[in-house]
Amino acid sequence: MQYEYITEEVMKDIIDGQLKEMEIQHFSLMLAKPSQLADPQQYQQWNAQKTIIEQTIEKVREMKITALDSFHFNEEFGFTPVIVKDEEE
Repeated sequence: MQYEYITEEVMKDIIDGQLKEMEIQHFSLMLAKPSQLADPQQYQQWNAQKTIIEQTIEKVREMKITALDSFHFNEEFGFTPVIVKDEEE
């Protein structure tokens, strides 16, 4: 979908807000790290959550770097941006 009313600056602000929330989640998760020896199953679940958050943060950071042109979000993959170039170029 091509956005008519959302500027690049608003998109960058939204991405920054999402990054901030994910970093808060990651920090909170790190504070609650379970013992790998005492409860291996809980540790595996915790580690899986941590990995997902870290991977998502990296993807969003990459998207922010790429956010220099207009965005066209691929609805199938959610946050995966596809850069749409003007037809005049």
